[in-house]
Formats: sequence, structure tokens, C-alpha cells
Amino acid sequence: MADPPPRPERPSLPATDEKPRHGSWLIVLVALLMAIGGLASLMVMPLVSFMPVIVLAIFGFVALHYFIWGWWLSNNVREEDEEDSP
Repeated sequence: MADPPPRPERPSLPATDEKPRHGSWLIVLVALLMAIGGLASLMVMPLVSFMPVIVLAIFGFVALHYFIWGWWLSNNVREEDEEDSP
């Protein structure tokens, strides 16, 4: 078996006094996304805060409708039974 070819050496990085700035853009991007999310939630919050009111209003209307029709229908049935019985 033949020996594999020798691995080439890595070139060395140039010597600089400057520190690499890897995380600064990530922090700026996260802060920007949080600011946009905060503004979006402020715009949506008035719409979302009225949702329970709308749901309760619809539920109240349905409940009122149910009770009024039930009361009216029970009175109608009672009157018809009184008319039918001798």
C-alpha cells in the first residue's frame, strides 16, 4: 500500500491588532426584530382587547334570543293545550 500524499499546511492568518466583531450584528438584528415586534403588538392590541367584548356580546345575544323564544314558545304551547282540552 502506498503512503497517502502529505497534507498541505494551513496558511496562517494575518496578524492584526483588531478584534473580530462577530456578535455585534446579531445583537443589532435581535434588537431590531424586538422593536418591530413591539410596535406590531401595539398596533394589534386594540383589536385583540375588543375580542372578549365581541364574544360576550354575541353570546349574550344568543342567550337572550334563546330565553325569549323559549318563554314565547312555552306560553304558546300552554295556550294551545288549554284550548284543546275540554
